[in-house]
Amino acid sequence: MKGAKPPLSELTRVQPHHPWTSGAAAPNYLFWRCAPPELRIPKEVLAALCDVPGTRVAVGSHGSVTPGAALDKLEVDLVILGEFEEVLAELAAAPPGDWRGVEGVAYRIGDRLIEQGEARVTDMDRLPALRWAPFVIRRHEHHHQRHDKVSFNPSAEMEASRGCTHHCSFCAKDSFRNTYRRRPLAVILEELDHLVAQGVDYI
Repeated sequence: MKGAKPPLSELTRVQPHHPWTSGAAAPNYLFWRCAPPELRIPKEVLAALCDVPGTRVAVGSHGSVTPGAALDKLEVDLVILGEFEEVLAELAAAPPGDWRGVEGVAYRIGDRLIEQGEARVTDMDRLPALRWAPFVIRRHEHHHQRHDKVSFNPSAEMEASRGCTHHCSFCAKDSFRNTYRRRPLAVILEELDHLVAQGVDYI
């Protein structure tokens, strides 16, 4: 969950998926690169999920760059270093509480901080086209940086690539999301066609 404290309906949707509970430290992609210093929003999300049993995992730039501080401030069981898609699948397949064979995670044993492996870099060729439920599309009313006209249709955001070839001093990407990679064109077009079919007119 990203961006805001989830309503009760969202919490109800999370509960069937335990023993895994995930709280993200970045509200959107921009803040993966230029993260705000405070963790108010993910703390609120995790507090709202306090009655949901299971392992508590944090993803995002904070945990990737300063895993010890993120573990302590968010009071989670572990943080994922770098990109999380493949790591979450490996954690779900591991025995509960046994993360020794998973690379790209950090956790504590007592006061000792364990950083296991380097920050992970997802293989973009393996990621499928995203599919969003209709109610998610309908809620996405904001047209980011659109000034030409007013539209009453939903908008969407797509990820065409990750990483960057530059090294700006203010950007955290060198620490965990450095390698520049493109998604396959066929996957991008498949995802785009599905969004258009759902009524999206601004991406």
